[in-house]
Amino acid sequence: MVLYFSGSGNSKYAAKVIAKETSDELVSINDLLKQKNAKEFTSEKPFVFVAPSYCCRFPRVVSNFIITHKFNGNKKAYFIMTAYELIGSAYKYNKKTATLADLEYCGTTSFNMPENYIMMYPTFPSSEGVKAASLIKDKLLIVAKDILSGKSITPPKDMTKSSYMSTIVNPIFYKMFVNAKGFYATDECVGCSKCVDECPLNNIHIKNNKPVWGNNCTHCTACINHCPSKAIEYKKNTQCKERYFLDI
Repeated sequence: MVLYFSGSGNSKYAAKVIAKETSDELVSINDLLKQKNAKEFTSEKPFVFVAPSYCCRFPRVVSNFIITHKFNGNKKAYFIMTAYELIGSAYKYNKKTATLADLEYCGTTSFNMPENYIMMYPTFPSSEGVKAASLIKDKLLIVAKDILSGKSITPPKDMTKSSYMSTIVNPIFYKMFVNAKGFYATDECVGCSKCVDECPLNNIHIKNNKPVWGNNCTHCTACINHCPSKAIEYKKNTQCKERYFLDI
């Protein structure tokens, strides 16, 4: 079973390639979080978790999801990350997550994809994502074959530098930046509710024909990048920036 979490499409793409190559079931963690009704999963094949790097670690919401659900059948667990550059010592935390979930940790690996954390960094046009996807596809297929054969996987060496990002900077990042304060809709908003539909944590509702954010946010960027009117902003950080969404 291939379970993925994705706000802008990068990790969804990686998960789709792996699921197709392994002839496995593809499951959206976004949808499961939104529905709040899944408690356990059973698979004859390994469990493959795919998510973006959030400051050199799996998103907390995904790690917590894995720990609080039961996984039956095949106990092997693989962690696939999409990242612009490094993943630090994410593998250490993924191993701990697997242990807490009573799973057999079989490794972590990562694939370079365009930067899309629009709240902090310059972003790329979606066309760059299509190019990057074509470049990593063969590597994804190799990893898929390793998963099928039960081999352990490891991240590229150049992706594991700067372990302090995972251990020291990550907690600071969450404490200082990861919240919904600062999101707003401009006058371009048409009240279509697309942001409500896409938010995996049910943190957005419509009031007076405009979205309002609650206090439960993971900065997945889904609301910003899926908005058809490009009407959602985060403080002044996102103004005039490319919206990035990979849909292939």
